[in-house]
Amino acid sequence: MNCNSLKEELDNTETMGDAITLSTTLALNTRALTETGVKTFAAGDQIAVVYINTSDVTVVTTSSPLVAGDLSADSKKATFTVTLTSPKASAAVKYIYPASMAKADGTVNYNALNVQDGSLATLASDLDCCTFDGFLTAGAELPSSVTLENQLAITKFTIQNSGDITNTITAFNISDGTNLYSVTPTSLDEIWIAIKPVSSDKTMVFTATDGTDLYVKSVTSKTLSASNLYPINLTMTKSVPTIGHFLNKDGSITSTKQDSGTNESYAVIAYVGTVANYFEKFIAIALDDVSSSTLSLANARSYTGTYASNHPIMIGGSFFNTNAIGNASYDQVPRGTSYPSNTRVDPVVKGWRMPSVTDLRYVFQGFGGPSATSPVGVQDDQYYGSGSTLLNAINTACGNSNMKNSWYYLSSRGERYELWNFRFDQGEFWDYPANGFYTRAVFAY
Repeated sequence: MNCNSLKEELDNTETMGDAITLSTTLALNTRALTETGVKTFAAGDQIAVVYINTSDVTVVTTSSPLVAGDLSADSKKATFTVTLTSPKASAAVKYIYPASMAKADGTVNYNALNVQDGSLATLASDLDCCTFDGFLTAGAELPSSVTLENQLAITKFTIQNSGDITNTITAFNISDGTNLYSVTPTSLDEIWIAIKPVSSDKTMVFTATDGTDLYVKSVTSKTLSASNLYPINLTMTKSVPTIGHFLNKDGSITSTKQDSGTNESYAVIAYVGTVANYFEKFIAIALDDVSSSTLSLANARSYTGTYASNHPIMIGGSFFNTNAIGNASYDQVPRGTSYPSNTRVDPVVKGWRMPSVTDLRYVFQGFGGPSATSPVGVQDDQYYGSGSTLLNAINTACGNSNMKNSWYYLSSRGERYELWNFRFDQGEFWDYPANGFYTRAVFAY
């Protein structure tokens, strides 16, 4: 990665107006950063000022919008007019520019970086954050002249057309192990993204999708510092789902389990392929139960939602962090000697859910169990061979022993009772009343 330092620092002179409360906030429509890295002010810009009043209460106020007369000839300096109400002398003060990057509590709204459109215009006017931390004067006035410090690294990506990607991508994500940025670009180049600084001990994972396939690139030992502009060229390779590989929070698929930050592994790929109305590319099973205890059916569905919320997965431009089917059954499976299970006629619902009978059949097949379409003998309910063998196969793939030799809820509705379940202690699918079972979610994509 090459880097060019931002060419100019930002100097701002602040003046204090009448002692009245001002809360006007205007949209920023002009650019604060040029393609060569020069930052300038423009008419309409505002800053947020965070100060403490004489009642020791933290107050956040916004300056009046800049007008042409507030700008220096080169637009690198500007005079902002800010009104403070009963400011406390010599107390701490903070400036946040642009004002749109300030939260109500006076901190920088770094969450605004999570979703970006990849354009220079939006980055420059809304996201390219600078701050100043200082103190009011003994006369409770703002410092007469200060220099704002850039808080972010600015990146400009070009996705090389020489790799697997040949078309415009529809979503592009960056993970540094702690932060995750999701971008919706319009081309393979000129993708502008503001990010928090990255130290060299971090692994950066880049993922992209063209609407069909997922592409991944990992970069290590790189430092991205605040106040720098980085042109970055990426050649990305297609990420191929593979049974036994791990699905991570940032949407990447790795052969080894990830265990920290944004790139934490949440599921293991169990089957790769298309099963109409169930999944388009793969089915993965969560690494843990949604609860360490048995649950009522209502709680099983609720806990599946909580589990999804705590284990969000970003693939392309989609964020999967809910129980995708809520309290509904995914399908209805009849009883009988043939035991058909692929009964759903509605489209695939991607994301986290309690597994259907079909889902679990393909999980078993993927991990070396019976064919999903050719059951191993029949009884009054569906016999599936050695439950302990199936259980051990799942736990081995997950790299733990968290799945239990017991009964698990499924999301397939039965003919006699509300839901099917699977008994690992017997190796059987049962159409049986819901009565306090364990729950393990799957991720369909």
